[in-house]
Amino acid sequence: MFSLSKTTKNTREGLSSGTVNHTIKLLRGIYAAAVEQGYLGRNPFVGVDPVRHESSRAKRQPFSMAEVQKLLNPAEGDWKGLIILAATTGLRLMDAARLQWGNVDIDEKVIRVTTAKTGAKLELPVHTEFASWLRTQPCGIAAAPVFPTLFTKSGAGKSGLSMAFKRLMDRAKIADGVSLTEWPR
Repeated sequence: MFSLSKTTKNTREGLSSGTVNHTIKLLRGIYAAAVEQGYLGRNPFVGVDPVRHESSRAKRQPFSMAEVQKLLNPAEGDWKGLIILAATTGLRLMDAARLQWGNVDIDEKVIRVTTAKTGAKLELPVHTEFASWLRTQPCGIAAAPVFPTLFTKSGAGKSGLSMAFKRLMDRAKIADGVSLTEWPR
């Protein structure tokens, strides 16, 4: 059987093992349909094992206030606002980066978003630090992005938001935020 290791090109480029595994499963299904319909003689993804990553059983740790401050020091522009937003709401990186002015109700001091991963509809309070940052930005309307320099960037890959955030963490000298202790069984 063929096995992809945790050091495959995709995981080195910032894709999580879960993303790689999802892609393998998707390709296995597409090729299975091609075999079934007679376009291919065999499915090349049948013997591909899932990618395993040592932190797949790891527990993510939130940033402390001191770490958030350390992240804000090297951050500039939209990154500064995105870090404040994520730290004060708990939004995932891509959900925060895709925030639009129509999601933000300054008068009611609330952010209304639907998360991309789970589809959850959230109503989050606008923290005073984020409100202060917003006041320094050109105000947009409706679908205009709150973070225009980050809005169109991909989440994965060498130039994606996840890797850019990891580089920011490196500049701030902050660990990856994952505890290697196993989950309780």
